Amino acid sequence: MSPDNSDIDRTDASEASSDAPSDESTADKTAQEMNDLLDELRAEVTRLRAQQAKKQAESWVQRHPFLALTISSLAGAAAGYGAARATRPQPPSLSEQARGRLRRLIDEAQRVATGVGTDLSERAARSGEDVRNRAEETGRRLADQAQKQGAGLRKQAEDLARRASEQARRAGTEAGETVRQAAAEASDEAREVGARLADEAEDTIEEQVESAQETLTGEDESSALRQSIFTVAGLAAGGYLAAKVRRWL
Repeated sequence: MSPDNSDIDRTDASEASSDAPSDESTADKTAQEMNDLLDELRAEVTRLRAQQAKKQAESWVQRHPFLALTISSLAGAAAGYGAARATRPQPPSLSEQARGRLRRLIDEAQRVATGVGTDLSERAARSGEDVRNRAEETGRRLADQAQKQGAGLRKQAEDLARRASEQARRAGTEAGETVRQAAAEASDEAREVGARLADEAEDTIEEQVESAQETLTGEDESSALRQSIFTVAGLAAGGYLAAKVRRWL
């Protein structure tokens, strides 16, 4: 090989080596553009498919409204259940559950004990206040009754004393009137008896004198005279006594 040919070969090799990077960069750009175009094409196809699916779904919903509503309800329920399951915390272990239950029982027992103690205290206070109020009311009622009974007894005693005084006054008046009437009646009877005895004595004396003058003899006249004298003396004494009794009355 001649030097000229070798130079030509080196020149071609250098030119070829200088053109290779430019061809590679052009190929890379072309590949990138092709990839971008493919991505856009895929996106458009996806969009068209989505629109087609949407139109198909709308047409299907229009043809089957009840079934579409049921499916949407089931889908919503499933989604809600899934969300609840996803957001629900993990259940506690058995030991934690036991501790929580024991803690709740202790709290409940404390609340019950506190409530019972408070209730008992309130009941005791109310009972004490009720007893005190009842005692005060009973005392006032007994005092009122005692005062009323005392006033009633005092009034009854005054009424009894007044009635007894009136009865005693009436009894004294009646007794005095009875005594006066009895004295007047006795005085009247004594005067009548004295007058009657005096009259009878005078009549008897006159009859005895006349009888003695007519029937008696001289011997008998002295004894008859003595008898007449004694009789007259007795009658005179009786008349004197009757007069004295009449003066006394």
